[in-house]
Amino acid sequence: MQTAVEGGPDQRVSRIYPGDITAPARARHFCAEHLSQVLGSSTAAQDMIADLVLVTSELVTNAFNAGSHEICVDLCRHGDRIQLAVHDHSTQLPAIREAAAHEDRGRGLAIVASIAGGWQVEQTHDGKVVWLDFELSEEFRSAAPS
Repeated sequence: MQTAVEGGPDQRVSRIYPGDITAPARARHFCAEHLSQVLGSSTAAQDMIADLVLVTSELVTNAFNAGSHEICVDLCRHGDRIQLAVHDHSTQLPAIREAAAHEDRGRGLAIVASIAGGWQVEQTHDGKVVWLDFELSEEFRSAAPS
């Protein structure tokens, strides 16, 4: 696992995980830990962190299920928003699908879209990146880095 941190007006932190069954849990822990440091421990912060952790888990699970051998989770605070990006080495593009009631898979991206209000995917030279932005409430905007 590798970690990168950048300072300046944008607070960015990244972690790279091997594409194995432990990646979603490790990414959830990383996300919760980092965002608790950035957003604090208020009820509003914990609610936002829970949403971001769930979305992180869904996106990293998708990357693992697509067969990526390495998965990078990137969190960046840009003033009044937090951007979450998951990079992987699969060329398989994600798509929302309608899962049948008896299926135990296939709802992840619908959950992501309902929590985040949408997501984007871009192909890269070595795979893809799925990313989305979470708008911060007024409580967190006043504490935005300058």
